[in-house]
Amino acid sequence: MIALNAGLSQSNNPPSLLIGKWTWQETRYTLRGMRQPVVISPAVIDTTMEVVFNSNQLMLYKNGHFYGSFSYHISDYEDGSKMLNIAYMGFNDALKVDHGPLLISENTMSIAGGYDDAGGEQFFTKVE
Repeated sequence: MIALNAGLSQSNNPPSLLIGKWTWQETRYTLRGMRQPVVISPAVIDTTMEVVFNSNQLMLYKNGHFYGSFSYHISDYEDGSKMLNIAYMGFNDALKVDHGPLLISENTMSIAGGYDDAGGEQFFTKVE
C-alpha cells in the first residue's frame, strides 16, 4: 500500500503562474467501460466558466456573472507535483473548478479531478 500523503506539505504560496484569470475550455470524464471520454465544454452546455486566482481565494464566474468566492490551498509533494484543494463549504454545483493534481504552464492549466473517480480532467487557458 502506498501512503498518499507521503512527502506532502501545504503551501501558503501558490505558484506565481496560477495567479490571474483563467477560462475553462473543457472537462473530460473517462468512465469505466467507455472507449472514449465524455467531453463537456462551453459549446456543449452553453455555459462559460472563468476563475480568478489570487494568493488565497478563487473567484468563480459563470456566463460572465460572479458566482462565488472560495478559499484554496496548494499541497506540494517532494517530487515537485502540486495538488489543488478548494474549500467548497455548502456549495453543491456540478460545474466548478475540481480538486486534484495541478499541471500549470504560462498559458495553460489542467486539473486532474478524476484522480479519485470523483471528477474529470479540466483544461483552462490563461486570460490575464
